[in-house]
Amino acid sequence: VLDNGSEAEVLVEQVAPGTTIVVKPGERIPLDGEVLCGAGSVNQAPITGESLLVSKKAGDPVFAGTVNADAA
Repeated sequence: VLDNGSEAEVLVEQVAPGTTIVVKPGERIPLDGEVLCGAGSVNQAPITGESLLVSKKAGDPVFAGTVNADAA
């Protein structure tokens, strides 16, 4: 999570709604959410079975269990 400009690892159970989560390239997205800034691609195959990467930008939804492909 991102808290006052610092990153910290916490258990999923400790993440409150509205918390900003940083997901680095290659990491699994731990919770459903929305991209706040930037753009990148997500591998949604674990959820949808779709083998192609899906582009995401600010405002797009992301789903728990998918994998961030290329941008934090």
